[in-house]
Amino acid sequence: MRNIVVNAVFKPLIFWALAVLSVESLAAEIKYEFSGNLSDSSLQSTITSYIAVMDPEDPGGGSYENMTTASPQFASEDGVDFVNLAWDHYLRLPTFAEQGLNASNTFQVDVRFRINEDNPHKYIDSNNPDVWRNILGTNEGQRNAMGFTIYSEKNDGESRLSMFVGDGSGREGYMYAIADSIQENYWYDLTLIFKLYGDNPSIDIVFNGAPSRLTLTESDRVDNEKLNAFFSGGKYSEHHSSGLSDSPAGLFIGGFPYGDPINQGMSLSIDKFEIQTVKAGQDSAKLNQILESATNDVSTTLIQEFFQTFSDDWGPIEVNAKNYLIQYFENKGAIFPAGELKLSVADFSPATVLAYYLQQWIFDNLYTAANLSKTADLPIFPDAAVYPGPVSENAPRITKGIIINGNYQTDPGYMLNGQETVLRPTGLYVPAGEIITISNPGNLSLKDWKVRIGISFFDLEGGYAVYNRFPRIGNSFVIQGQGQETQIANPFGGGLYIEIPDGSSVGEVTLNVQGAVEMPTYALAGHTGLNQSVSKFLADVDKADVPYFELIGNSFNLTWPNRFGHLYQDPQAVLERMDELFAAVSQMAGRPTERIRPEWLATDRMIPCPSTVYCASYPLHADLDVGDPTLREENDYNSASPLQYIRNDYFGETANTDIISQRNGAEILWHEWGHLHNLPTLICQEQETNVHLPFTVLADQVLGADIDTALRYSGFQDYDRNDAALDTMFSPNWQVDKRLCLDAWDNEVRYQTRGWARLVEIAGLYGWEAVGKIHEAFYKRGVAFGAPINYGVTDDDFIKTASEALNLNLVPVFDFWGVPASSMMRNNLSGLPSATEFKERLTTYRNLIPNNQEEYEAIINRLIATTGSRGRWENYLANYDPSVMQVMRDKIDRIQLLIGSTDTDGDGITNGTDTDDDNDGVLDSNDAFPLDATQSVGVDTDGDGLFDSEDSDDDNDGVPDLPVLPDAATLTGASTSAQFFGGARAYDKPFGTWYSPPSFKKADPVDIIAEVKVEPGHVNTAGNLYIVAVYYEEFYQLVENQGFQIWDGTLSTLKPAVNGKTFSAVNRITVFEDVALGPAGMAMAAFLYFYFAYDTLANVGELYYSNTPVSFDLIPDF
Repeated sequence: MRNIVVNAVFKPLIFWALAVLSVESLAAEIKYEFSGNLSDSSLQSTITSYIAVMDPEDPGGGSYENMTTASPQFASEDGVDFVNLAWDHYLRLPTFAEQGLNASNTFQVDVRFRINEDNPHKYIDSNNPDVWRNILGTNEGQRNAMGFTIYSEKNDGESRLSMFVGDGSGREGYMYAIADSIQENYWYDLTLIFKLYGDNPSIDIVFNGAPSRLTLTESDRVDNEKLNAFFSGGKYSEHHSSGLSDSPAGLFIGGFPYGDPINQGMSLSIDKFEIQTVKAGQDSAKLNQILESATNDVSTTLIQEFFQTFSDDWGPIEVNAKNYLIQYFENKGAIFPAGELKLSVADFSPATVLAYYLQQWIFDNLYTAANLSKTADLPIFPDAAVYPGPVSENAPRITKGIIINGNYQTDPGYMLNGQETVLRPTGLYVPAGEIITISNPGNLSLKDWKVRIGISFFDLEGGYAVYNRFPRIGNSFVIQGQGQETQIANPFGGGLYIEIPDGSSVGEVTLNVQGAVEMPTYALAGHTGLNQSVSKFLADVDKADVPYFELIGNSFNLTWPNRFGHLYQDPQAVLERMDELFAAVSQMAGRPTERIRPEWLATDRMIPCPSTVYCASYPLHADLDVGDPTLREENDYNSASPLQYIRNDYFGETANTDIISQRNGAEILWHEWGHLHNLPTLICQEQETNVHLPFTVLADQVLGADIDTALRYSGFQDYDRNDAALDTMFSPNWQVDKRLCLDAWDNEVRYQTRGWARLVEIAGLYGWEAVGKIHEAFYKRGVAFGAPINYGVTDDDFIKTASEALNLNLVPVFDFWGVPASSMMRNNLSGLPSATEFKERLTTYRNLIPNNQEEYEAIINRLIATTGSRGRWENYLANYDPSVMQVMRDKIDRIQLLIGSTDTDGDGITNGTDTDDDNDGVLDSNDAFPLDATQSVGVDTDGDGLFDSEDSDDDNDGVPDLPVLPDAATLTGASTSAQFFGGARAYDKPFGTWYSPPSFKKADPVDIIAEVKVEPGHVNTAGNLYIVAVYYEEFYQLVENQGFQIWDGTLSTLKPAVNGKTFSAVNRITVFEDVALGPAGMAMAAFLYFYFAYDTLANVGELYYSNTPVSFDLIPDF
């Protein structure tokens, strides 16, 4: 937001007014050694040292020549010369244009740095526990900003080195973990080798001798053409502030002119920096010399030289590389041993680093359609037998025709993670290193179909810096056209799957496979070509030819270690039960019971997402090693195991601790499956609340729990509805009728049972079918719009949709559970029948309120035991106040009075019963305005045949009408007749409303327009117009001629967007017009809110403002 400016006030800032170089281009290599100066070794260029600005909106006067320079602090220790950069100091290098850099060639950046152990500067956000330091990069440190950033982040005493790469367009960009456990006062060597050209652009990373590679092949993350142009003498965007607007691009060491965070953290020392263009071709003689010597001994220096010299030309080094691996395998074997131990490549011996690098490179580059012929004589990787697991040498390599369901169509009404393609099982397994042939005998082209080897195909290098297996072990090949053969292979081996794109509709397709091994498989009826015999399935498990078995159902597929296979004596019962579970979820979600695909559960030694138990991915992986396929485990107590769900009396076991532990952990898997389903979601990070609904409904509807037991097991707090109600009533926000969102201690709904208890309450009152009807309304809206309704649903929109779906006024239900409706929405829904069933529940909750301090402390001590956020409860415990209990009772009493008591026309008949709520003589069923006696039939202001309620231009003046923003208010609390209107749109479509806000992608051309209708007495008087925006819980104000700036929320610092205006009756404000918000600087997807206000010069201190904002959801462009 801080980089967005309105077209009318945007003024480009001047950047490179102070040139550092007078020459047009530098040498192919620039090296800085910081031996008492900032000049490069050839004295052709000089780095400049600056101090970062604290206010990113006021960068030293607006242009870069006014930035404050810093005096470099040079030092020398143990023969090492270096420069020290304080927390707010950074270095600016010559621009890429000045260097003559051309990213169509390989170029390399080397830096030697040290994070120092000192008293870190603390960022101005006191709630931010991290300490951050930019090491090197082209931007302030955002995932999707243009170029890259290397940064160190210290959290709870642990430091990690990571990299962002982005193109500045609003695409997601990459976040890449380089190394964990970064130590202070320790020198590190980092090499980045940029290969931004060709079909497989990448950045090779060598950190202290440990190699890794970030491939840049995902077009929805980065546009490589933009990245290439940026590094090839490109410029920063015109939307950049702090003197960088439309300026030549370049590198910065230690920070950036501005940013969020602004160089927070510890001081940084730089020993050397070098950037060079790598000459075309490779010195194969040198590489062969290194490989030959490495069979005896090898040094870190030689390994580093190998990485810098090798440019992916395999042929000249093939013989020596193979020989090196053969000898290494004979002497060392597998790199990653059995067990859970995770290893850092940086800790490997130089010989192991080289073996690791060569194997991962061979997988990435040779096991492809273009180069598969080069793998014929390669040795088998020993790690394949450790993971994904061994294939019996005696297992028959078979030729078999497989039948694939070639129909796959997503549903426009909802979105599942990873739905772009679907996997079809084959019942076959590919042994490590063996070439398999697949032929397409039919007359279909099978466009964009792929054959995939391995169920684990995510790249771990993006999130991990330590491993217990190779980061990439799954690959795929495009299936050749009709009558042609496709050869495939994988040095690690894996299950064989056919990957089909969305929109495929070719029916059943037969493919011939030669050379694969049968995998133990059981499928329900209807899966043509897959085994449906239980006896054969169990016999194949007993053979243990391959590491895994698979169960294939209608709603669920399972890939599980073979050592557990014998426990699945009744696989049909498991699959049918899983079908029941997912059917219950679909009912709750308001979606068709027949899913677009079966969800897939698999295992992995190392799941794709760090710092979590599961990923919300397709397939979803449980953290479980393959083990020895010949073993026969006694039980399967993994918390993800589907075997648990066919157990009798699922919630009855109280003695077996393994079963209890499994049951207690089951909700975590369904939590991630909840994320995968992308339900309609409210604000305040409620994407971490409604994801608990799937387990709640299946526990209640399928596994035999009552609804309160289901609620208890659906989250970590172990709260039933009564406990969740107490948790809600204790909230200080709830007690003053505010929405549960943030309190002084934490988010109030994320992960907390009270966050999803409101829908469980509705299920308890009216059945899960009612919750399904609510979600179905959003589903149907998504079908009509051609895009699913998921994130950023407003509170009013959800309350309105829910109430209309059930034909009940649910405002009191949402009121109690901490989501109050606006006054206009309360009025709009007051004509619906009352949710009278909720009154009894309210009485129950009222009786829970403690009557004395002893009861008060007993409740708190019970609930604090599993809360997960003790701070608020400890505060409650220390501050007993009997009046607070009365506040709770009074609020419940007020809510109870709302139920069935609204009588708009005062005729003694409540609206739920009255057939003419406003007593205007027109039945509500025929009344366009059933709660407004002044309007009974539609008004047609411009006489064009369309009522104003359905006319987008009521007065036919050519200017689209704007939706009303209800609840105008004043600062003093005085009533006002001022009115506010506003909306957001893209592509000149109708404006979104406050109760049904639109969603925009970051590249969409967005308009935000508002109108302020001032009080009649203010017409022709002078005053100011104000615009305040909320983005990621931070306030911004639009300042005239300066764009958006951070606002601290105090009236004294509020600045006008339009200053000294003479008011008309209606005053139109164009905030944005055709602005793509991603390129304009809005890096992260979020919900945005825009509020409008005015004051008069005659009455300073009074402010008239819109209590309801213009809002919309900013979503990623993919």
